[in-house]
Amino acid sequence: MKMNKKRGAVVVALTLATLLAACGNSSSSNSSSKNSTYNYVYSTDPDNFDYSVTSRATNSNHLANFEEPLMSTNKYGEIVPGLASSYKVTNGGKTYTYTLRKGVKWVDAQGNTYANVKPQDFITGMKHAVEAKSETLYIVQGSIKGLDDYVNGKTKDFNKVGIKVVGKNKIQYNLNEAEPFWNSKLQYGILEPVNAKFLAEKGKSYGQPKANAILYDGPYLLKNFTSKSVIEYTANPKYWNKKNVHVTDVKETYNDGSNPDALYKSFQKGDFSQARVYPNLPGYKSVNKKNVVWGPQDASTYNMTFNLDRKSYNMTDKKTDKQKADTKKAVLNKDFRLAIQFAFNKTAYNAQSTGAAGATKSLRNSFIPPTFVQADGKNIGTFTQTDLHALGSEYKFMDLTDAQDGTYNKAAAKLNLPRRRRHCLLKGFHSQSSLIFLKRKNRRCS
Repeated sequence: MKMNKKRGAVVVALTLATLLAACGNSSSSNSSSKNSTYNYVYSTDPDNFDYSVTSRATNSNHLANFEEPLMSTNKYGEIVPGLASSYKVTNGGKTYTYTLRKGVKWVDAQGNTYANVKPQDFITGMKHAVEAKSETLYIVQGSIKGLDDYVNGKTKDFNKVGIKVVGKNKIQYNLNEAEPFWNSKLQYGILEPVNAKFLAEKGKSYGQPKANAILYDGPYLLKNFTSKSVIEYTANPKYWNKKNVHVTDVKETYNDGSNPDALYKSFQKGDFSQARVYPNLPGYKSVNKKNVVWGPQDASTYNMTFNLDRKSYNMTDKKTDKQKADTKKAVLNKDFRLAIQFAFNKTAYNAQSTGAAGATKSLRNSFIPPTFVQADGKNIGTFTQTDLHALGSEYKFMDLTDAQDGTYNKAAAKLNLPRRRRHCLLKGFHSQSSLIFLKRKNRRCS
């Protein structure tokens, strides 16, 4: 099926976006048949369909299939035209002008045409986001010219905000400063259109987790949602790119995760198009490894942060004032902190939950995905890693790409710790059953 969204179209996300492994059924999930159905499970009910407002992944993963942004992403994660057929960047990178595709339709939950998608709908969407106090307002508030003043009540005139209809079929954004990554921001629902007439008709019921509470301009319509039971989609017959929607029906059945091995058993019976499997559970032994596909990372980041102004030592064995003072002195030492970081074997730690087979595959080395935004044809991870290496030679070995341990380095840990503590530190990290560091009575390790 078409992978068309920033947050990952749900059919694709359910197949690929697990931290662990997944088994795919080639006869169902990869079928090119126009009458194919995708079956799997979901674990959390969506609670808000107002895509201009919500930031929860459990909502956005569904809304990504119902709504389309101006600029979308292809199956390689590259930003490509979505509702916009083309765009231009002028004014030194401060002005983005998008030409909408002709004939893009708003449809209701039954697939009936409600109206054409127009440039004004993007202005309506932003005004609604401000009025509804969008959870993602921070993404654009400081970017779009005049928007911060409008949000803070310094101006009541939205015409002073840098979002304009240009000509008959163009929407323009004027920014406070050049943002080469601006098109990446379009992947958020806050920058998607809203039909003013429908918004007024629905009033307070707009955006409720019901099929008829929103309009659709994306590849799917919500067919059925029964809380803690089932979520079903059907292909949008009026979608502008419907020729690339190859899965016509989606059915997700509620699963609370209490019996993870049962997913694979149901997959074997043909109930699901794919199933998540867990390498650290006994059932993994019976899995056909030839069908296992490893997915990308989720939002988890494996890292440590020290409390540089620690006041309480209740949960430690530090009792005397000197012990507490020595602890704080160590924590305030950059080299000590780096030694701890470089000695943390994330692969061994992670293997406890993912098994050895998935220990590195789920690791992430930065607080945001390396591909989160793009600028000048490069991902943000490239810029971040370059800046990190420039901070000093001790960071040169660090690799921020996903699916590997980018900070674990015994040699670097030794270099950053006084000689008498090196042996104890590395010995203390031999076992990754916990993150309790240096809790030893040996004074040489204090």
